[in-house]
Amino acid sequence: MKTRIYTLALAVIFVAANIYAGEPKLKVYDNHRVTESGTTKEYISYDEKQSKPVERNIYNYDAEGRLLDKAY
Repeated sequence: MKTRIYTLALAVIFVAANIYAGEPKLKVYDNHRVTESGTTKEYISYDEKQSKPVERNIYNYDAEGRLLDKAY
């Protein structure tokens, strides 16, 4: 009987750990703008638990795809 209780408790802990392990801490949102002169790519890291942005990166590329500058 003790073995069944221990096995059941261990299974519950294992399932709970797997459920919470799969949740990412940050979400990354991206925005791409294409113009005649090139492309601007913007990435924003957002913490859902604290409801605030963590990091913002902007990359500017020319029409041929070469990186011109990065902004943080």
